[in-house]
Amino acid sequence: MSSLFPLFRFFALSLILGMSAACALKEEAYRRAANEEASASLTKIADSSFEAENYEPALELYLRAYKKKPDDATLEKIALTFDRLGNPQASYQAYAMLYQKNPKNPLYLKNMAQAAFYAEDFEASQKHYQALLQMDPSDGTHLGAGVVEDVLGNHDAAQTHYRQVIQHSPRNLNAKNNLGLSFLLQGKVTEAESTLKALTERADSEARFEVNLALVYGVSGKAGQAQPLLEKYFPQDQVAAMLQFYQDYNLMTTEQRRRVVYGFSENKDTATQPNAGQDSLKALVPPPASSPPKS
Repeated sequence: MSSLFPLFRFFALSLILGMSAACALKEEAYRRAANEEASASLTKIADSSFEAENYEPALELYLRAYKKKPDDATLEKIALTFDRLGNPQASYQAYAMLYQKNPKNPLYLKNMAQAAFYAEDFEASQKHYQALLQMDPSDGTHLGAGVVEDVLGNHDAAQTHYRQVIQHSPRNLNAKNNLGLSFLLQGKVTEAESTLKALTERADSEARFEVNLALVYGVSGKAGQAQPLLEKYFPQDQVAAMLQFYQDYNLMTTEQRRRVVYGFSENKDTATQPNAGQDSLKALVPPPASSPPKS
């Protein structure tokens, strides 16, 4: 009988350990299910806040949901919410996480390029667009790449992108508009005027094309032709301010001109650097390097 006791203890211990392991697996399954359920509930509430344009509470809820159940769908919502909050730096980091996990997804690379552009890291944006052109040489990619080249002062390269779009899609008005602005930045005022004037004469023209033509008129000393275009869309006090701006434009450096034409502040040092939610994102991603990672 005594000879059977060690064997009995072995089987008993094996049974206990097996039951403990099964219990642990069961508890882990319950925990995972609870986290998934909690994440889904948080995401549903966050979606409602986002749709109501309450972006800060939406962001907090998305972050909490992601910590409970990390998935790409929630991380996409985090990136988009940062964008809506005016924080392209944090949006870039979130899209970088998505692209790192999905390196064959051109949408994440495109979003990285756009976020880097609005974060004013134009060199990083340029590299991402160059990589994106290999994956998705669409009109949208060429337009984005062209704008970055214009801001960096590479106007010939920018115009090559715009002409590529025009050749592929002759009715693409954005490409023709950007080509006109590129001519202006390059100092080719005559070409800029003719390009934009042709746009304003189309039946499907848009107000912004006339405003851009007014810019060309204004900076070339044709305030009399710029003013009636502006008066169609702006009150008198704003028209006066814009005409004054056109005079100031000629006193700017070439870099300052490139920045203001594409909607950035005149000097990078005075640009606002929004950080809404930046600290919260640090729990999800490593601290950013001095510049965004390369494509």
